[in-house]
Amino acid sequence: MRNRVGSIYRFDGSTSRRFVHAGNRAIITTHSPYILGEFNNLLYANEIQGVDEQRNEIVDEEKILPYDDSRAFYVADGFVKDAMEDHLIIHSLIDGASDEINAENDRLIELKWATEGQNEN
Repeated sequence: MRNRVGSIYRFDGSTSRRFVHAGNRAIITTHSPYILGEFNNLLYANEIQGVDEQRNEIVDEEKILPYDDSRAFYVADGFVKDAMEDHLIIHSLIDGASDEINAENDRLIELKWATEGQNEN
């Protein structure tokens, strides 16, 4: 079993399988492109058939998210909208979150550079 730094699954994969098979549900809210991307990887792993051993070296089988039990939504213009297409979270939504975060960071850096030296007394 492989541990990845920052992985959203810090617990043993068998724990998550028991959690799901016990009929439990989880609601996760996030703006994190990392977490959304990781969910997409765990959903996409369903697409890889016939090479389970190789797939499981990349993503532990116990961590693969089943299509039928996975949903993603986002809020836009005051409405809740489906964020999934073809069993995956729509990439432009993930990229859009990254773009907004990066644009905000760029603006802060530009402001810092533009104002350096102005506040020195």
